[in-house]
Amino acid sequence: MLLLACCLLAPAAPLWAHCEIPCGIYGDEARFAAIAEDLTTIEKSMTQIAALAGQSDAQSANQLARWVANKEEHANRL
Repeated sequence: MLLLACCLLAPAAPLWAHCEIPCGIYGDEARFAAIAEDLTTIEKSMTQIAALAGQSDAQSANQLARWVANKEEHANRL
C-alpha cells in the first residue's frame, strides 16, 4: 500500500516532443543515406532508359521494362 501511494504521489518526469505535430523530419543519417542511394539509382535508371529507348530488339525492350520498374520502385521509397 505504501509503495502504491509513493508511486502515485511521486512527480513524473517531463517529456519533450520534437514538435507538436509529428512531422517526420529527423536528423537520421541512415535515412539520408538511403535517400541519396535511391536518388543515385533513379538517375542511373533514367540514363539506361534513355539509352535503351531507341532500340527495337526484344532484349532491349525487356531491359527497358526492368529499368522502368526499378526506377519506379526507388521513386516510391521517396
